[in-house]
Amino acid sequence: RHLTDILTDTITGGQNNSVLLVGARGSGKTLVLDSALRQLREAHGDGVLPVRLNGMLHADERVAMREIAEQLCLGFKAEELEFSRAAGFAENVAFMREVLRVLENGRRGVVFVLEEFDLFAHRPKQTLLYAVMDLLQQTQVQAAVVGVTCRHDAAELLEKRVKSRFSSRRILLAPPRGKGAAASPTGIEPALVYPPDPGFAARWNDAVDAAVSQVGVDHTLRAYEALECTPRAASDLALFALACMDRNKGTIAAKDIMVASQRLLGDTYVRALSGVSALELCMVVAMSRLHRFRRKAVFNFNHVEDEL
Repeated sequence: RHLTDILTDTITGGQNNSVLLVGARGSGKTLVLDSALRQLREAHGDGVLPVRLNGMLHADERVAMREIAEQLCLGFKAEELEFSRAAGFAENVAFMREVLRVLENGRRGVVFVLEEFDLFAHRPKQTLLYAVMDLLQQTQVQAAVVGVTCRHDAAELLEKRVKSRFSSRRILLAPPRGKGAAASPTGIEPALVYPPDPGFAARWNDAVDAAVSQVGVDHTLRAYEALECTPRAASDLALFALACMDRNKGTIAAKDIMVASQRLLGDTYVRALSGVSALELCMVVAMSRLHRFRRKAVFNFNHVEDEL
């Protein structure tokens, strides 16, 4: 509700705002944000234009500016705006400012959503954050910035010039409580849990014991354990074995474990080359020779052709 009120002030009152959603992963930050945006769209329709960026994808300023331009231009016809991919960063900022001015004249507010906000803050000079925050200082711009992060010190990562333009407003989301989350008041949990069947559990365990006790399987599992002995590796092996299981039979077999182990132990490069043509394989061999024997770190197609 608090986030909805903040964004409503931007859409209806023309008050530019910035806020930071902070919470552990899985605490529902994106769910809360999507709910607030949905309420705004229901109340104001096309008057709300969200622009979503993710620090894992758009931390680079050029990529982010291109993504912002593409999302902003969705509200216009193709002939109304022309975005140049060859433009510099300053030109892109000027373009974004002009688009926001046009949107403000049309009584449309923009909500910048910066997921993984801390990754934007780790960029040198924080150019993108400064450009977006500086737009909030313009009188002809109607926009809000919502940062989403799991780091409670994300605001401390901001440079002085960015922090001076970013409000200290934060909304903290607590992680779901274990017991409270498990006790579902809607009664959905019993529908997700299969009825206990001690007989099937016993048959399953007997089948697993019989499968892993075979000589070939035991040798393969020892080789897999020597390569990587971690809970993640054991989980991957179990998932592969379950995927290979015969559903009609209903229990795991030795061949399922063998196939799963071979797929995990196999060389990924060899699997990637399976099915390539003879010409492609020859080119790979030539590139390998250039790298290993000719000591060339960089080469082009002409070098590969000469090696052939």
